[in-house]
Formats: sequence, structure tokens, C-alpha cells
Amino acid sequence: AGVLMLQLLGNRRLTVMRPLQGLPVSAPRPKALLEATLGAGDVLYLPTGLEGRPCTAPESIPNVYILLTLQSAELSVGFSLCRYLGDL
Repeated sequence: AGVLMLQLLGNRRLTVMRPLQGLPVSAPRPKALLEATLGAGDVLYLPTGLEGRPCTAPESIPNVYILLTLQSAELSVGFSLCRYLGDL
């Protein structure tokens, strides 16, 4: 599911990259796809398959943000249950 991040207060540095999951320990680390600083009022969308690694600067305290997980109908519990029951 995709993620929508809304920065409300302070600044937050973020590095967007492909996930490390499934890579062998000896494999080279993936390079960052994006390095950004979000300020109050900024919004960032991370599609499924990417991860954002936050790094809050000490001078940016307090830091308030909202993360929303966006799911399609195909990923919802209700839709999955209907499909399962329909297959019985």
C-alpha cells in the first residue's frame, strides 16, 4: 500500500529508496532514489515498493507529521473476504 506523509510542524529529512528486504548481507546497498527535506505543509507520496527513511535534524524539534496508508479496494479486508466467500 502506498503512503502519504503530511508534515505539520518542523522539518524532516527523508531518504527514499528501494527496500533492503530480500537482499543478501553481502549485496551492495541500493542508492537513494530521492533525498528531500519536508517543511510544514509539504506532502510526499511513497508508492508501494519504496520506503522512506526519516532523519530529523536536532534543530527541528518539535516535529509533527501524519502518515496515511493508502489501500486499493483489492487490498481491503472486506474485498478479500467477499472474494474468499464467493469462491466457496
